[in-house]
Amino acid sequence: THRSAARSPLGSAVGRGARVDGMAAFLMSPPTSAPSSPGAGSMAATPSAVRRSVLREEVLSRERVVEFLQEKEGSVLRAWLWYFDPDLELRVTALQFSHAAREMGLGGNATATFAVLDEDKSGELAFEELHEEDARLWRLFR
Repeated sequence: THRSAARSPLGSAVGRGARVDGMAAFLMSPPTSAPSSPGAGSMAATPSAVRRSVLREEVLSRERVVEFLQEKEGSVLRAWLWYFDPDLELRVTALQFSHAAREMGLGGNATATFAVLDEDKSGELAFEELHEEDARLWRLFR
């Protein structure tokens, strides 16, 4: 399901009348793009059944995941907050990652991609493991 405009990953701070700057407004606004199909873009000319099969098996690199998130939502931080970690735990399980990846239309083998991204092999993906710079920004913002 797609996140509704009524639910903000920043919680009740806005409801209490807190001053919200441009960054917070951007992060709180609901995602604007509909989930795309895994075969969209330059790969659309490939026969769809074959391409979907390949996409489900592909292990995506950190760079490809980050690039996708930036293109899809404008920033890794925004995608992280809206799709992966709306509860602000700063870490997600493989199941949470798989659900968010599917909801966004990321494609690839989410379980294998998660294993690549989970550098410390803790079974949870910390935001720092995905994008250290945006994780640092988020810590400063909070």
